[in-house]
Amino acid sequence: MAALAALGQETRFAIVQLLGRSGAQGMAAGEIADALGQPAPTLSFHLAQLRSAGLLESRRESRSIYYRQKPKAIRKLLEYLAANCGGSGTASSWRPTAAGGRHGKNRLRRAKR
Repeated sequence: MAALAALGQETRFAIVQLLGRSGAQGMAAGEIADALGQPAPTLSFHLAQLRSAGLLESRRESRSIYYRQKPKAIRKLLEYLAANCGGSGTASSWRPTAAGGRHGKNRLRRAKR
């Protein structure tokens, strides 16, 4: 699945997270670059990869290009994860657990001692 491969890169994952918080209006490429501290050419490459994977859409307004998540693609990705990662097969029932959980944190504390 191209979407999973695209999200496997840290900067691209951060872009999708940021755009998820920006809502339906999305963000201009320059705003994304500023928020993530990425140079324009690097950001442009990552945005192109995410568009190619079908996760983002763009629109031009004057001199700016605005990007936003494609809600149907994100839903499809969540449904795929739910169906293939032990969920019941619906995105609405799939809930990620906190990283490490209570027991994972205890193991981490013990390892630091």
